[in-house]
Amino acid sequence: MIVKGVGELDSKLWLIGEAPGVHEVQTGLPFTGGAGTILDGLLKGAGIKREECYIDNVIQVRPPGNNFDMYYSDKSRHIPTSALLQAHKRLTDLVRTYRPNLVVALGNEALYALTGEKLITKRRGSILGCSGVKVMGTIHPAMVMRQWGYYPLVQMDLKKAQSESATPDFSHRYKDELITNPTFSRSMDYLEKLMHHPYLSFDIETEQDQITCVGFAWEIDKAICIPIFYGGTSWWTREEEFSIVKGILRVLLNPHTRFIAQNAQFDLTVMHRKWGLGVDNVNLWLDTMLAFHTLYPELRKGLDLITSIYTDRPYYKDTSSGGPSQLWHYNTLDCVSTWESAMKIVEELKEFGMEDYYYKHVHSITKPLMNMGIKGVRIDLRKRAGIDHNLDRDIESMLRKCELVVGHPLNPNSPKDMKQFLYHELGLPPQRNRITKVITANEEALEYLSKKFPNPVFSLVLDIRKARKILSTYIRAQLGEDGRMRCSYNIAGTTTGRLSSSAFLSGEGTNLQNIPRGELVRSLFIPDEGKMMVNADQSQAEARVVAYISGEERLQAIFEHSDEDVHKRNAAFIFHKRMEDITPSERYLGKVLVHAANYGIGALGFARITGQSTVKSQALLNQYYAIYPCIKLWHREVAEQLRNSRILTTPFGRKRMFFGRWSNTLVREALSFVPQSTVCDLINLGIANAWTNMPDGWNILLQVHDSILMQVPIDTPPIHIRKFIDHYFEIPLKIKNKIMRVPLTIKTGPNWGELTPLEV
Repeated sequence: MIVKGVGELDSKLWLIGEAPGVHEVQTGLPFTGGAGTILDGLLKGAGIKREECYIDNVIQVRPPGNNFDMYYSDKSRHIPTSALLQAHKRLTDLVRTYRPNLVVALGNEALYALTGEKLITKRRGSILGCSGVKVMGTIHPAMVMRQWGYYPLVQMDLKKAQSESATPDFSHRYKDELITNPTFSRSMDYLEKLMHHPYLSFDIETEQDQITCVGFAWEIDKAICIPIFYGGTSWWTREEEFSIVKGILRVLLNPHTRFIAQNAQFDLTVMHRKWGLGVDNVNLWLDTMLAFHTLYPELRKGLDLITSIYTDRPYYKDTSSGGPSQLWHYNTLDCVSTWESAMKIVEELKEFGMEDYYYKHVHSITKPLMNMGIKGVRIDLRKRAGIDHNLDRDIESMLRKCELVVGHPLNPNSPKDMKQFLYHELGLPPQRNRITKVITANEEALEYLSKKFPNPVFSLVLDIRKARKILSTYIRAQLGEDGRMRCSYNIAGTTTGRLSSSAFLSGEGTNLQNIPRGELVRSLFIPDEGKMMVNADQSQAEARVVAYISGEERLQAIFEHSDEDVHKRNAAFIFHKRMEDITPSERYLGKVLVHAANYGIGALGFARITGQSTVKSQALLNQYYAIYPCIKLWHREVAEQLRNSRILTTPFGRKRMFFGRWSNTLVREALSFVPQSTVCDLINLGIANAWTNMPDGWNILLQVHDSILMQVPIDTPPIHIRKFIDHYFEIPLKIKNKIMRVPLTIKTGPNWGELTPLEV
């Protein structure tokens, strides 16, 4: 059956899909099935009336099994059949005849039919053309059904489509003045002119651990790329390169210019290491990556996606290879795209009420974290070598024990070997990854199986895995030439705002926020000569936030008695015992309950964590909510707010719009957002405020989620340490007309692993 297009052909906006499905064949109308329901919601959100659009498909008959492969002569879909070419001609003839203002290509095949381009996930949002008519591609609604993360992107694309459909005009496109490969004299002339622009975006390209070029943009279509290094050699004479680099640094250090960058941490850190740029003196006004992440933490934050949303530039991220001229042109496109996006992102921050938040809590932490990454932490090289040797020996010993227990060699790090051993040899019930649902033998699976089916092999396998990870990830991590360990902090690394970290430039260092607790690894981290380590750790920070935002006064009272063991007191309430009669296992359950119940965990999930039965777990959860009824009320408030607006706001003013499908998982994610975000903002605000007020010889070395590691002169009076940390890090926060403070436990010592409480 042929499913013809519907709507008026003289409509300003056309929507073209790929082919009808079962439901469309039944109704005789395009986009009336599940994908049609998704499309209707997207159109409504974009302010587009479906009845005012012409809607059609490339192919007007349903392919058997909805398999579009039949329209290609090869498996890779490069050679269209005559039937598909005929369908393309039908569609392009219609476009040429009726000339709508805009055609939206829904999916890869529609984009290909209209423009000859594919790769819809990259080219979505780009304004392309078909016989002089504007075409914009976006993700097909059927794909959105399968991968819900595309929903907000398609929504944004359709909002752009609604605006673009107002006119057929291409004339507002860019009149690019993109200068590449300027002469030495022209480069120097432009470097002088750049000193007088109020806003400049900048971007570097790198190759072979060298800066290949530096670009600047001063308008949405005006930029220059100055080559530095290419093909293994400098582009200039030594004297010319010296003058150009000096000129570039002079521009970047101009206090009267507001600078814009996409992932400024990378560019500024590279220029610091290569050219000695003082990153603190660069007047950084906006980082588009961080600002966009502040607005949309669930979306990717690459410049390609940002460009597709805030500019009219077609996708260009595949144009950098082929030679120096292509690379330089690519660099200028990055610069102008960053400049234009920044101006629009700032306006959106204002509209969303997030401008002040961005500058106070996100932008302010950029330079401190950059400097912490650059400085790194000194490593005890002799102790490192000794631990390396001992761990190697211990792993070999454990492997031999494991072989004796199992009866044959077993590689604990091989998923294939472990699944064969667990689920076939031992016949244990297969465990699945909670996210991917694939059968797994990961740590979570092993922990659960070890509780249900005790066997000495579990502890051996877990110990071997742990030792191997410590050895490869931390002990043998690449150090800098100065013997220091470094990391790069990812401010936009999580949806909650919590920092993540990764290896430093060129693979040096590692994720220093996951260093295992205990003396073994942390004792390698030592202060500089004449200094001692200071560690300040927030006390039950997230649970405190929950107590205050829920208004649960009984839980607040527990935290306000800081001299008590919080978890033991909580267990005493739950088990109706005196604190002195609480056993270690009961204290553990009390501790786990606080975190699990606060974030809405179910009985099954709690049972997996604790090894309790589901019935016992539900009873404990019920008891917790009976003692602290405001927690459950807060859960309902969050769910209701999520249902009404999809937006939650933290006490600091961070807002997050939740795009996920409605589910218990989404609600639990929302429950954890405010506490986790508040805690990370609390400690990062402390770092930002303390950074510009550090006494001589004091350094903040690491941020590890809810703690900071510092070094101070060894003769620093304890009272000075206490007062400094209390002043800058124990920040009073008003929540529901009450002031909450998160106390910090301070310890000092000769290294990170050997710390004792600070005595004042």
